[in-house]
Amino acid sequence: LFLGFLTANFGIKYTTATNSGFYISLVVIFTPILGWMIFKQQIKKDVLISVAIILIGIYLISTDSGTLNFNIGDLLCILSGLCYALQINFTSLYVNKHDPMVISILQILFVSLWGIGASLIFEVQPDISSIGRNGWMSLVFTGIAATAFVYTVQSFAQTQLSASNIGII
Repeated sequence: LFLGFLTANFGIKYTTATNSGFYISLVVIFTPILGWMIFKQQIKKDVLISVAIILIGIYLISTDSGTLNFNIGDLLCILSGLCYALQINFTSLYVNKHDPMVISILQILFVSLWGIGASLIFEVQPDISSIGRNGWMSLVFTGIAATAFVYTVQSFAQTQLSASNIGII
């Protein structure tokens, strides 16, 4: 999960918003493929058709007049989608053996600690007093509602749904 966030953030820096959104959304395709490769799960025919269509889309979005126009940001965003797909597949494996809440807490704790460490290495540190009320509210909202809550719901949903369904959702 942390590597998904990290590669997405760096990827977005070096490519367009359109490309990053498209490449990161490849999680939809990577999830069933990795489920098949790692856990020997069957891939349905409609998923295979989707893979073919998306590969054509990758070609079209990555070429300009027949010339490949692929950059490091695109690659990082593809790696991000791959990391998210791994997270979904491994979460599916463990939520049926362990408490989904514990899994969620451990994921968020790990991502938080590694994220703080990465920000200390890769980012210019702001003066904390300059962040302001709105900045702190945004950080809290993003951390709680858009990350912790969402991944907790995902962990519980994965006790009932397949990894492929979660990837699509």
